[in-house]
Amino acid sequence: MRGLVTLVIAGGLVVGCGMSNAAYGTANRIPVTPEVLELANMRLSNVVPKSSPAALVRSFEQFCLSQKRMPVDIKAALRSADYVEAPSVEPNGTTAFVVDDRRPMVILGDDGQLCAVGAQSRTGQTARIHRMINRRFPEAQVLEPASVSNNTEYAVRTHGAHGDIIFLQRIAPFVTQSRLILGIRRG
Repeated sequence: MRGLVTLVIAGGLVVGCGMSNAAYGTANRIPVTPEVLELANMRLSNVVPKSSPAALVRSFEQFCLSQKRMPVDIKAALRSADYVEAPSVEPNGTTAFVVDDRRPMVILGDDGQLCAVGAQSRTGQTARIHRMINRRFPEAQVLEPASVSNNTEYAVRTHGAHGDIIFLQRIAPFVTQSRLILGIRRG
């Protein structure tokens, strides 16, 4: 019997995996690719890591605010930076990329309209994010957070009524396990 990859799945996204010699059930089969094998050796804590505020904002600027807007170009830049695609068993219109260090997860919308970074909440992230938004988008219009989504903590619209929306969301299933997502939805 061949060894198979066992996947830990949360919300349709593979968040961890390991090799096993036991037979894997028929549900949620994902092809074993070189990237899946690399993910099998990844520490679970690095899937959504404790990124520093500087690393979180730097990754957002590098992958989400760069001139590269086509998903194929952003994916190439992510792969060049050692990120791998995390397979999804329930397609939800997004693709996540992870790397086995403290850089944040990067999430891309399949339609090219969404780009976000995600990490565990840490001190200093919110202030660093606000400084970046104020520096790069001084004319941004602050939006009512609930108009973007239930989990949105802060949101701004750039470049007028049809501009992009930059948002900060916090997902807190437990206070000690809260996650922060910084993203942009193209107008």
